[in-house]
Amino acid sequence: MRGAASGKPLAAGLAALALSVSLSRGASAYCRSTTCEADLETGIQGAQCEPPQETDCGVPLRWERDCIGFTLQQDASDEIDLKMAKQTLAAAFEIWESVDCGKGSPGIHAVDMGTVECDRVEYEPRAGNANILIFRDRDWEENGYDKLALTTVNYDKETGEIWNADIEVNTAGYDFAQGKNGGDNDLLGVLTHEVGHFLGLAHSPYEDATMYEAAHEGMADLTEDDVSGICTTYPPKSIKEDTCNPIPRHGFSAVCASSQTEGQCGIAAAGRPGMPSETPVLAIATAVGVLLVRRRDKRSPIGSRS
Repeated sequence: MRGAASGKPLAAGLAALALSVSLSRGASAYCRSTTCEADLETGIQGAQCEPPQETDCGVPLRWERDCIGFTLQQDASDEIDLKMAKQTLAAAFEIWESVDCGKGSPGIHAVDMGTVECDRVEYEPRAGNANILIFRDRDWEENGYDKLALTTVNYDKETGEIWNADIEVNTAGYDFAQGKNGGDNDLLGVLTHEVGHFLGLAHSPYEDATMYEAAHEGMADLTEDDVSGICTTYPPKSIKEDTCNPIPRHGFSAVCASSQTEGQCGIAAAGRPGMPSETPVLAIATAVGVLLVRRRDKRSPIGSRS
């Protein structure tokens, strides 16, 4: 990842997330991404699972706020127009937010903050930020992974608090069907999976789960395992949607940090509590070892960074 964290070192990890553990099926079987860096030999990103596994490590990742803002890069895609992209991403967040946790819905709410000019994956501790959905019609090779999509999460490496997350979709290498259960490359299903990473979930070992590492039909339909994961990460609570604050750390900006000048943030976040600037930040870019399951059992890789 680019940038530095207020004079503190910025670490970055990029690895294929392929869970090799074998979990016994249970009503609450799921895995959460953690602060553990990826194993350079196996490529497995740190996680904590339920039931617990010998490989569990680190502090689980989560947003420590009620509201998080999301945006879309204004150019969208030659294949997917901005209106469709906006509707589909909003629907993916709604799928996770609307589950029944027994005593209410998950205690997290995503807010559409419109479109942005910035087309880079970045988190800047001294500039305005945005959590962006970006379609890569060209130059996907720069990511180094032949994946359907990637989600990059920046977080506090001591506490696991998520500070920023960006989703990239590989429209350069794959065609996407638009609409629920639209086929192998179902845009809603892929974005639902990526939003799971955006919220701090890791891969599930179960093939029917939305968070399974391989794309499959019905990914937009959460399983009991997915529901258990999101409800544990964000226990139910009442959120006042009209007053909760979705503004990113250090303020919101529609342009990349390199194009900003001091005081240019579109929305200032000055005076907001819980925004320390001296804590080290870790950027984890986990290439989701999501494989695209095609008809005739032909497989092609897809991806995400979590």
